[in-house]
Amino acid sequence: MPEINFITVILCTIASFICGALWYSPLLFMKSWCRAAGVDPKMKIDNPAKVYGLTFIMTLVSALAMVQIVGNNGAAVNVALTVLAVGIGTTATSLGINYQFSGRTFKHWLIDVGFHIV
Repeated sequence: MPEINFITVILCTIASFICGALWYSPLLFMKSWCRAAGVDPKMKIDNPAKVYGLTFIMTLVSALAMVQIVGNNGAAVNVALTVLAVGIGTTATSLGINYQFSGRTFKHWLIDVGFHIV
C-alpha cells in the first residue's frame, strides 16, 4: 500500500473542482451539457453547500483511490496511461451503461466522460 501524500490529494481534489468549473462553464460545455441533460442553465442549486460538499468528498475519495492504483513513484507516462485506462475502462463504460438505460444522448456522455478523464 503506497504512502499517501494528503497535501497532493487535497491539491488534486481542488484541481478537479477548478477543472469542473471551467469544463461546465459557458466558456466550454455549459450550453451543450444543459441541452443534453435537459437542465435550465439559469436553474439555482437548491442546497449548494450539500451539493458541493458531497462533490468534494466524492472527488477526494476518487483521488485517494487513484493513489492506491497508481502509487507515488510512477513515471508520468505510466501514470497517464493508468489514469486513461481507468477513465475509459471504468468511468466511461459505467456512465455509458447508465446513459443507455436512461436515454441520455451520446453528446451528453462525451461531455461527462471527457470531464472525468481530464
